Amino acid sequence: MLKLYALVGVLAACVGMAAAGGTVVFCTDENMQGHCVDLDYNNNDCINFGSGLNDLISSLDPEGSGHSCTLYKDYDCKGDTFGFTKHHDTLPGFNDVASSFRCTS
Repeated sequence: MLKLYALVGVLAACVGMAAAGGTVVFCTDENMQGHCVDLDYNNNDCINFGSGLNDLISSLDPEGSGHSCTLYKDYDCKGDTFGFTKHHDTLPGFNDVASSFRCTS
């Protein structure tokens, strides 16, 4: 019976790790200015931006470290991409075009 409880504990920990995610701050102006929103994510989930951020993002900052993220030009994580792992005060070649993002941590 003790082995069963240990196995259940290990499985629960694995499920928790798979669902783990983080937070990215997105802003509508360069240098983390303008309208900024903290968006939480679960690993590998595609998140579409609402009307307040869609095609308006000019800077971003993933909170903490260990993020590997991608901005997408189109909804549902499709189209041209911009990869990031750290803070960006500007988004060269991708300013005001992002419609969705996906991350892992």
